Amino acid sequence: MPKPARSVQEGSMSPKHSPPGPPLTSLGRLTDRANHLLPILIVVGLLVPLAGHAWLGSYSRYIADDYCTAGMLQRFGFWGSQAYWYRSWSGRFTFTLLANLTHLAGPWLTRWLPSMAIVLWLLTLGAFARRWTRELRTTPPHAAVDALAALPLFLTLEGTPNPYQSLYWQTGMLTYALPLILATLYLWSILGLSGTREVHKRRSRLETLASGLFAFFAGGFSETYVSLQTAALAACLAFAVTMLRGPQRVRVSRFVIAGLIGSALAMALIVVAPGSDVRRSLMPPPPGLLELISNTLRDWWIFVYRVAKYQTALLSLALLVPAWLGYQTVPDEEAHRIDWRNRDVWVRLLGLPMITALLVMVPFAPSEYAISSYPDERVIITQEYVHFMGIVCWAYSTGHLARALVHPPWIRKTAAVFVIGVSLLAILGLSVWTALQQVRAAAPFAQSYAVAWEARDRTLTTAADDGIDALAVPPLRHMGGLAEIEPDPDTWVNVCLAATYGLRSVTALP
Repeated sequence: MPKPARSVQEGSMSPKHSPPGPPLTSLGRLTDRANHLLPILIVVGLLVPLAGHAWLGSYSRYIADDYCTAGMLQRFGFWGSQAYWYRSWSGRFTFTLLANLTHLAGPWLTRWLPSMAIVLWLLTLGAFARRWTRELRTTPPHAAVDALAALPLFLTLEGTPNPYQSLYWQTGMLTYALPLILATLYLWSILGLSGTREVHKRRSRLETLASGLFAFFAGGFSETYVSLQTAALAACLAFAVTMLRGPQRVRVSRFVIAGLIGSALAMALIVVAPGSDVRRSLMPPPPGLLELISNTLRDWWIFVYRVAKYQTALLSLALLVPAWLGYQTVPDEEAHRIDWRNRDVWVRLLGLPMITALLVMVPFAPSEYAISSYPDERVIITQEYVHFMGIVCWAYSTGHLARALVHPPWIRKTAAVFVIGVSLLAILGLSVWTALQQVRAAAPFAQSYAVAWEARDRTLTTAADDGIDALAVPPLRHMGGLAEIEPDPDTWVNVCLAATYGLRSVTALP
């Protein structure tokens, strides 16, 4: 006996059978085309200023501390120089290792490091964005995923107060930018584990060992990064214990605990380094625990205030572009999979902003403990990246969740949605134009610095080959506010420069 047909009241208003809405108008067709075109335009707009940063970075050369690591490598050898720095100045063992490796390659590598960092950063962000969207059970177009990958890097480099010291300068890039790239890769691996259900014992052991070693290696870049990494892993462990079940919980927890152990060992190795004591002896006495917490909170508030006051356009992009992509590019059939009763939804909606605020705050503590002040400009790239990454992930998730509340397809083809998309493109265009103007303004100085550096390098190299052990050369521009040689040959930059070229002394011409 055939089943009776369901009434309209019973079936037509269910989520999978929403009313078709009004017929598609010319505005609807235009908006539908914009949904496909706007993500592509966003990607192109973001990549142009990133290419500008890579171009400016190609004029980077040795400066300031670069000469010190290169000079000590010449004087003490590969392993001897690392022991020297660990005993006399810094416990950043991973940084010293990589700095020595770059110096072994030669000064020519310095001009390529910013470009290499940007490309590697984009690749890791792209892998993370694809895995993140899969975790949300969405399949947005490739252009939308690429936009989500490029946006945090663009915002970070535009928001950081001194991109020269944070990215173009070899020492700054290796200390602060490179570990953020590794952190993105690490987070990508944790997301992958949380999304798999099959567990192989041998593979799990290898993953656990790799996690500990990776965290130990990455933690050796700086006390700023290792504090961030430790706090982030603690947050991941809390998430795994409370949100995951069965084999997933065990696998992810083991992976994260191994990372916490490696991170704690790296932090201990930095803290107990004799060189760390030397540096602390030159600074004010460290504050007590309560004062340290109070100062850290104060620094965090200063950072938030400055971002809100001076980075309004960047904040708008960080919030609105991912939300628009999450709402507009999610296929209609996927919007019905969202269950507001699921705990994951509320963790993303409420937990992600709180975790982001905490992780932005934590890296301020090492600076307050070591120098009792707000961090140097080059350090702030850490807070900027965490800040914008958290906002972009949260905004995309929020836009995706909004599709569950407003799911009829015709809603996305209204004039309001179209105007919002065009407005976002206008804001992005203004930000990109501003970024390109800054690149254009900095280009002549970067180019002249590279030309002058090359001329001085030839002079110093020729003098060393000819057996001249003391020389006076012209000082160069203080790029990014970094130190240059002075008339006094005992100034630290002069000493390091002389050691790099194998000279007894170098002085600056008046």
